[in-house]
Amino acid sequence: MKILLYLQKNLVYVLPFVIIIGIYVGKDMDVSFLKTMILPFTFLMIYPQMVNLNVKKIFEKPNNKLKLASVLLNFILIPLIAYIIGKIFFSNSHLDAVGLFLIALLPTGSMTLAFTGMVNGNLPASIRISIFSLLTASFLAPLYLYQFMGEVIEINFLLITKKILLVIIIPLILGIITRFFIVMKVGEERYKKEISKKIGTFSVVGVIGMVFSVMAMKAGFIVDDPMKILLYVIPLLLFYGFNYSISTVIGKIFFNREDALALVFSTSLRHLAISLAVAITSFGEVGFQMAIIISIALVFQIKLGSIYVKFSKKIFKN
Repeated sequence: MKILLYLQKNLVYVLPFVIIIGIYVGKDMDVSFLKTMILPFTFLMIYPQMVNLNVKKIFEKPNNKLKLASVLLNFILIPLIAYIIGKIFFSNSHLDAVGLFLIALLPTGSMTLAFTGMVNGNLPASIRISIFSLLTASFLAPLYLYQFMGEVIEINFLLITKKILLVIIIPLILGIITRFFIVMKVGEERYKKEISKKIGTFSVVGVIGMVFSVMAMKAGFIVDDPMKILLYVIPLLLFYGFNYSISTVIGKIFFNREDALALVFSTSLRHLAISLAVAITSFGEVGFQMAIIISIALVFQIKLGSIYVKFSKKIFKN
């Protein structure tokens, strides 16, 4: 457990190492066996996060203005900017454009709640936005992919819908059941203080395993053109820069500090674990290429989120 906690706290430093090792192993070895590990890694990434989502929060009285702002950002502005960035930077690399668009379609995740808690933001509101956004994305993402990316890649609408529902809804249902029985046995307070963090750490195993698998299986592609990795830097910086900038401006204008911070982290951060799982399970072999930019985005997302946490007091002065 201590090892998992260490990996989770230092994931921003661990992931570049995992990427390098994955490429090194994959360039010389037959790693086709890793395909059989995709489903287990997917389950490990997503299920623990779903256990820690308290779905009761969604039935509490919501801040409708905050909810509306999150919907506009998560399902209109952010997908639109990802689509434009993809058009500009990946005009000759359609799979990368789809990968970036997929990142934009699946908002929030465990990092959202972690960072919101760190800055004393409105955590209950963040939880409500997270659950609502995941459920909304499970139905809108296939439609958006078909509508916007059908021109550059064959989109099997029914298959993608099925895979997204499988990746989101089933772990969510299992997570609700698991949390119910644990809380029934030990109580809500003990669950929050002792168990939730332990459960959450298991996600790191799935994330590391999935990133390693993606890099190992696409090692030949990366080794043939090592500069390919660097070409993701500017598009990802622009994507996250826009996310943080627009959500911060809206937060400062329309909301108090706690609600504004909940909005920032509920929209700027994306559920990259689900994006990875959807890319690989829905698109077959080409999904692994889409997954490269998603894997690199993990490093950016953690680091940029940490930087924002550090400067949040200056950004939102009381």
